[in-house]
Formats: sequence, C-alpha cells, structure tokens
Amino acid sequence: MPFPVSWTCRRSDLPAARSAVLFDYAWLSATPSLLTPAPVCLVFIHRTAAAVAAGELALDDQQWDALIRQRHGPLGRYFETLVATLFAISPEIEAFHTNVPVRDGKATMGEFDLLYRHSGSWQHLEMAIKFYLGTGDLSQAQNWHGPARRDNLGRKQERMSGHQLPLAQTDAGQAALRHLEIGRISSEALVLGRLFHPITNRAADTPIMPDGVAEDHARGWWTRVGDIEATSATHWQKLAKPEWLAPQYDRQACRLVAPVPADIARPTMFCLYEPTQGGEVSESYRLFVVPDDWGDVKYESGS
Repeated sequence: MPFPVSWTCRRSDLPAARSAVLFDYAWLSATPSLLTPAPVCLVFIHRTAAAVAAGELALDDQQWDALIRQRHGPLGRYFETLVATLFAISPEIEAFHTNVPVRDGKATMGEFDLLYRHSGSWQHLEMAIKFYLGTGDLSQAQNWHGPARRDNLGRKQERMSGHQLPLAQTDAGQAALRHLEIGRISSEALVLGRLFHPITNRAADTPIMPDGVAEDHARGWWTRVGDIEATSATHWQKLAKPEWLAPQYDRQACRLVAPVPADIARPTMFCLYEPTQGGEVSESYRLFVVPDDWGDVKYESGS
C-alpha cells in the first residue's frame, strides 16, 4: 500500500511523533472497509486523510497534541480521534459532534460516536478498529477472535447492527438529537482493521470468511509459536500497539530473527519483511504469533 509521493518526500522533515501520526493518516487514506457494505463516507475519509498525509490540509497544535498523546493510549480511542479530526478540519463538513451520550433518565444507553452534516444532511457514524484471528470454521463470525479472546467478530456485528446503529431511532436517541436541533438522520458503520487467517491457509486461492466481511479486507496471518518453523521469512519486527495501523518502513529496526517460544508470553504482532532487488527489505505481511495454549486463556485487554 504505497504512500502518496508528496508525503513520502516530506516525512524526513517532521518530528518523529508527528511523522508517526501522518503515517497513520497515509494508512487511513487507502485501507479498505473490514465489513460490507462500506460506509458512504469512506470515500471522504480516504480523500481527506490523503490530503492530511500530503500536507494539503493542516492540523493545529491542539489537534497534533491530542493525536500524539492518544496514539500511545487505547487504540480504539486513538482511531476515533484520527477519523474525527478529518471531519473537524475539512471545509466540506458543515457541523459535527463527537461522543454524544444517549441517556434514558439516569441510565446511559450508549453514545453517538460521530454526528456530522454534509451537503445539508445529518449523518450518524459509528466507528471501530478491530483485529481478529480466525479459528475452526472460518465461515462463522463468532470464530474470529480478538487477540485477547475477549471479543469476536460475530459479537461485534450483532452489537453494531442491533444496538449502535439503531440508537438514533430510539426514543432516547431522538431526544438527544432534538437537543442538538438535529432532525432526520441516517446511520452507518465504519469498521476498519485486519483479519488474520491461519498461516496454513496462506496458499489458498480463495480465503474463507464470514458473511458481511468485505472481500478486499486487509489481511494478515497467525500461527502458534510452536509452529513458527512454517514461516520462511528471515526479517522480523515486533510491533507495539501504536504500530498496528501503518505499514512499517523502518529498515534499520527489522533485521531480526524469528522469535523463540520464551519470547511469546501473549499474542504478539510482527511485521515480516522480504528482501528487495536493491538489497533492502519491504513489508511482506503481518503475522500474529500466539502462545501454544492460546484459545484456553484470556489475556488482559492491552494484549
């Protein structure tokens, strides 16, 4: 997934923290929807993220500070801010609100991730960034688990379609919208991320996936640490959670050998590189390596 030429040429002039955020915007400018149908606003998000990555749209100091700070916090919150900032700076957006609570009396029913007005119409956008590893029958959404095994794709699809998207049609949701002087509104979901297929299926022509998953979804692979010999790559880079989004271009940091079982106490994402004709390396694919007892253990949410 190449970055815009203008952005690639400019990145060495930026502080490292800002450069990392712009790498994430470059990723956001091209990454496909995980689910189908893709939200209509994804075209706007791709276009606007590319403009930010290329320096054609500028962030103010407060926006930079928020993104840099949140990049090392919960990935879901950072992702929401990464997207919401596009709606804040774009001249196409006429008005917007983020994280609007929906309450029924004293009980909180949820919140609207993002409300925005474009071309005179209000839209409701729910957002999520997800990474799921497929096990067993890969056609079943509940068999795609988060690395901590505290979430699965089926549960996320059900919550998105059964609770989050219909929130605007509930009495409490309507009351929250009236408070903001918003009338008719349409809702859609933005779910980005990556599905990690078993590495034993890497040679398959047609990947098995559940209903509702986009055919062009971003892919990776996963393996148990005891089966790591099946992985032929010689250049590895362990990725911290802030590095899960953008392609990796740090050629100095990736000349590492495959991990050994003692290194894998919890599910760990790696970037695997392949040599190029110029003698360097380029990112080939993402791989989750999990302990051999993964499936029997739940991990803390930070995993």
